[in-house]
Amino acid sequence: MKSPALYLLEVLFCSGMLLAFYRLLLVRKVSFAACRRYLVAAMLLSAAIPALDIPLYPARTEADPLPLVASQAVPPAEEPFVAEAGQPAAVVRTTAPATDWGRVARIAVAALYLLTVAVSLAILAVRILGIRRLRRRSRITDCGAYAVAENPRVGTPFSFLRTVFLGEGYEGRRREIVVCHEASHVRHRHSAERIALELVCSVFWFNPFVWIAGRWLSEVQEWEADRDVLDAGYGLTEYRTIIFRQLFGYNPDIACGLNHSLTKKRFAMMTQFTRRRFAFVRFGAAIPVVAGMMMLCSFTTKTSGSAEPGTASRIHISADGTVTFNGRPVSIDRLAGYVAAERAKLPEADRAGMQVHLTSDGAAMQDRASIRIASDGSILLNGDPVAVAQLEPKLTAWRGDRSPADVSVLISADNGVKMGVVTDVKEALRAADILRVTYRDSEGREIMRMLPPLSSSSGVKVVVDVVAVVPDNAVAETVREDKPSARPEIRIKERNVFLVLVNGKGKVMAGTAAGQEVVDPRDLTARVEAFVLNASDDPGLSEKVVKQFDLPGGGRMEYPESQGIVSLQTTRDTPFDSYLDIQNRIAQAFDNIRAGLAQRQFGKPYGELSDAERQVVTRAVPLKVSEAEPRMLPGR
Repeated sequence: MKSPALYLLEVLFCSGMLLAFYRLLLVRKVSFAACRRYLVAAMLLSAAIPALDIPLYPARTEADPLPLVASQAVPPAEEPFVAEAGQPAAVVRTTAPATDWGRVARIAVAALYLLTVAVSLAILAVRILGIRRLRRRSRITDCGAYAVAENPRVGTPFSFLRTVFLGEGYEGRRREIVVCHEASHVRHRHSAERIALELVCSVFWFNPFVWIAGRWLSEVQEWEADRDVLDAGYGLTEYRTIIFRQLFGYNPDIACGLNHSLTKKRFAMMTQFTRRRFAFVRFGAAIPVVAGMMMLCSFTTKTSGSAEPGTASRIHISADGTVTFNGRPVSIDRLAGYVAAERAKLPEADRAGMQVHLTSDGAAMQDRASIRIASDGSILLNGDPVAVAQLEPKLTAWRGDRSPADVSVLISADNGVKMGVVTDVKEALRAADILRVTYRDSEGREIMRMLPPLSSSSGVKVVVDVVAVVPDNAVAETVREDKPSARPEIRIKERNVFLVLVNGKGKVMAGTAAGQEVVDPRDLTARVEAFVLNASDDPGLSEKVVKQFDLPGGGRMEYPESQGIVSLQTTRDTPFDSYLDIQNRIAQAFDNIRAGLAQRQFGKPYGELSDAERQVVTRAVPLKVSEAEPRMLPGR
């Protein structure tokens, strides 16, 4: 989407080109009616052409994609996160605000523009209402195609829509000529053209070409009305004398009247006959002019280095870990969003067949293993069949001496796979100290997560499983056993835990530790947001602690950190597809909070933040999701 400044520049360019064409090839060379229609159409086209977006070549959007389906990893437990959406604006405070003067200037300019448009439209409305009020106070004579309104306040005759306005002293032949002139305005609907151009002038008040077009339109209208009077059989000398005798009085600018354009040019036009030869040829010459403006202002050209919709997209992983998507460097946590945005450009029928080619430099792909779970429970590790009992030693051998932060695993599952076998795979990964996992279901949906470690020796900072829920008056703490293989446990106050339970039929129960109820999965995102944010400071929802965050460019932000954690629990026969769907809905709640914080604090969407700004938001709104071990739940 083009910027407002570029659009306005293109409006100026188009209107100037169209008026230049009119002056050079049309005026006095085609009929008056053709000139009138061209002027009105030219001003409307000058506003419409820059607003068009015609894909001459398939183009791709270089802007950030839609919010990701899921986040990459669970942030550190000690990192703060922020309750944002739905809270009072006063919650956010900056101790040393860094004012975005560019944004302030843009808002001021936009406000000035809108105020001027509003004032212009108000003035136009007042002028029209004034004419209507004058008509109600006049003596009306119905003449069929038009009506004559006589009022002593009218100094100079004029017409508006289907009404001719006359003052005192118009009798006999003088009255006939004046009425004939104004009736011509009525017959040709000159008032409607004037109103249309006045509206364009109100919206594009900064454009001098629009005002010039309005003056030229009034000029042509008077020429046409003068020609109709002479064609009706009235003498030229007599008509000129009547015009000279007109006195200036009440005559609004929006109306058509005899006091317009009283110049030598108008009198000269009364003795000239418009040449209409080659009129179609002259208007035909406007086609390449309009086409050229559309080429410059409307057509979307192919972006250099981008992939065309309908062709295969390409992901390349360099030996140093750099990831590129269609030649553009991207972070791994945003890759899924770029792929989804590229897929959305395809026709609905072609989306299922979209191809993504993955290439790498040498050992780049060695840092990611692939585990596929078939519908019958069989497992493939990097394409080779493997039993569950063999997973841990094989994964340990594959990882070698590499750090858990340097390796990851893609777990894909066919339709019908249950969480029991997925849990067995996850336990093997944790035993092999491989914690970065990407889940992919049968429909291609993906979500990235960090597994909680089995021991505290790994050095990986993650939010661990919620093992113990204690009363609200207890102190939250982390409990570790002396055994090297012991799982770290975190003790969480009851009010700070939001439980999401998914049974073997895919039904969902959700709520605080104090009580859960069956919910529609579509409502889960909103429920998680409400729990984390706790906008009303409900004692039954998560606690908040005000913390400070350093802002890019200086200044600090005070914001309440939520102590809440979402605990996702499943059974061994919970469908994997249902589990992934619920994970996505939970992640969407945190994505929404991040988006709200980004808009409020930085004034732009999350996808448009700089790396430093995005880091502030992700630290303020970490994804705190705990995955408890599968167990038997009510309602299997």
